Amino acid sequence: MAKKNSLPKTIVITGAASGIGKHLVGVLVKKGYQIVATDIDEKALSSFVESLNIPTQVFFKKLDVRNYENWKEVFAFAEDKLTTIGYIL
Repeated sequence: MAKKNSLPKTIVITGAASGIGKHLVGVLVKKGYQIVATDIDEKALSSFVESLNIPTQVFFKKLDVRNYENWKEVFAFAEDKLTTIGYIL
């Protein structure tokens, strides 16, 4: 019998305004994941997330991955919106 994944279907995705991160958002949202999409380019990120038109499934937050304080803000935001974080990509 296959073991069922016990992690919640919630993800924080970095670099979500373009490239692989943006693609991952598109793929995983179709699989039913709730996502906090992050990127340093807040304008491009908000434009992309708003274009998805699913405000209860994808949230966005500016993140400079080099900044420890930004990470703390993202985790607090994600826990507020999603309760539990299952994955960080």
